[in-house]
Amino acid sequence: MKKIVPYFLLLIPLFTSGCFSIGARSNYGWGMHQPTTKEKITAAALDTATLPIQIPIVTVMVINESTAKQKAKEDADANKHLMPLLENNPTLGIMERWDLKKDQHKRVFLESFSNPKVKYTDELLEKIHQTCPSIQDCVFHSQSCSREFLARHFDEEFERGKNPAYQGALMAIVSNPNTPLELVEKVASTQGFAGGVSISAEHALRQRASK
Repeated sequence: MKKIVPYFLLLIPLFTSGCFSIGARSNYGWGMHQPTTKEKITAAALDTATLPIQIPIVTVMVINESTAKQKAKEDADANKHLMPLLENNPTLGIMERWDLKKDQHKRVFLESFSNPKVKYTDELLEKIHQTCPSIQDCVFHSQSCSREFLARHFDEEFERGKNPAYQGALMAIVSNPNTPLELVEKVASTQGFAGGVSISAEHALRQRASK
């Protein structure tokens, strides 16, 4: 009986979720060879030997996964309830300074510039750009931006974009379909920009050429 117990303990992780056993199964799941019985027993033995270490690791993994799922649900609920408010009243975000809130309000405010149902005016976009520094670059993503609005801010962002730390606004401008084509071509043909801006400009040109 004493000889059976150690082997029984080695087999326990085969039916549980130890890290090594999971690894053996996941390798097969990614299209690699199916683990042999020997590989399963080896993984099970490693799981048993490292169980005191694995317990806190697996616990943290479970907690993180649960937290991520909860956050995803909260974000989905917030988007479901908050975004329609901006769709009905685009001024609400700046009136209530959603950019300063620490909950989902700021995230939804940011996402609103990529939502064509939120109809911003140039005047409102300008006000947000001037008043809300933490999200000011995002306004250039909005399809509500007029050609004139984008062109008016182009020169300033063109110069700022030469610094890799301040390229967000210029990348948004060249990616906006309302930006005058000649401005996108200027960025694409200018030497010295870091990869992100040049790639965005070239991608925008290919998209326009395909339409």
